[in-house]
Amino acid sequence: MDNNIVRNYWLALAAMYGVAISVVAIAIWGGAVLGAITFLGMYLYLQRLGRFHQQSKETAA
Repeated sequence: MDNNIVRNYWLALAAMYGVAISVVAIAIWGGAVLGAITFLGMYLYLQRLGRFHQQSKETAA
């Protein structure tokens, strides 16, 4: 009975370790993809509506 408990403990530990590694791998590429999407979205927004937009003749001093 004790061997069964120890074996189940190690199997559960190995399973959690495997899940943690896969989650970290997803977080690494997912973070990079989300960062790129955020950068592109902010760049396009600022190009259209922000400071990088050229001033019109009415607002230029």
